[in-house]
Amino acid sequence: MFREISRETSGKMFRETSREILREISRETSGKIPREISGENFRKNL
Repeated sequence: MFREISRETSGKMFRETSREILREISRETSGKIPREISGENFRKNL
């Protein structure tokens, strides 16, 4: 029974944790990344 529950919730848990990690990374790097890289200029350079 525990395995069935963990299998269903592991995907949701992983998505939530990865979202939190991405949020933390963006919060840490937002102050360091120059303005030119962010926004529309970044999309143009891609």
